[in-house]
Amino acid sequence: MAYRTFRRTGVRRLPVLDGGRVVGVLTIDDLFLDVFRRLADLLGPIAWSMLQEPPGRPSAAGARYEP
Repeated sequence: MAYRTFRRTGVRRLPVLDGGRVVGVLTIDDLFLDVFRRLADLLGPIAWSMLQEPPGRPSAAGARYEP
């Protein structure tokens, strides 16, 4: 919901309410940080596997790549 509001209105900050009382502020930067963290969590294992086995054509079926 907040993401849609940011996109639709172009605002960068939204009040966080608790029973009509402002208890905080959500910024577009907060959402970006959350998205980046989630993306890093998803891509971390892939990046680690790339470090273990570099991309490229294996020299033989099932063998590790040797430059």
